[in-house]
Amino acid sequence: MASAQSVGIRWPNVCGGQAQCGVCAVEVLESDMPLPVPSLREQQMLDRLSVKPRHGGTMRLACQLVVPASARVSKPGVRKPAVS
Repeated sequence: MASAQSVGIRWPNVCGGQAQCGVCAVEVLESDMPLPVPSLREQQMLDRLSVKPRHGGTMRLACQLVVPASARVSKPGVRKPAVS
């Protein structure tokens, strides 16, 4: 989430990044390095979500995931900022 916000992408969240709403769930499509294991709080929220991976990736919460390298994610409804 922080990576997206740093380049001007408005990222949805309701709980303020506390892994309580699941609104920021993303599908990680690829990563240069293995992703860290989800925390218990993140895993509990992921288990409750009805959204499932659509492209063979792994579901994670953007508010909790700190990607150790570059990664490509999919999030319906999030778009690149308009170029001025």
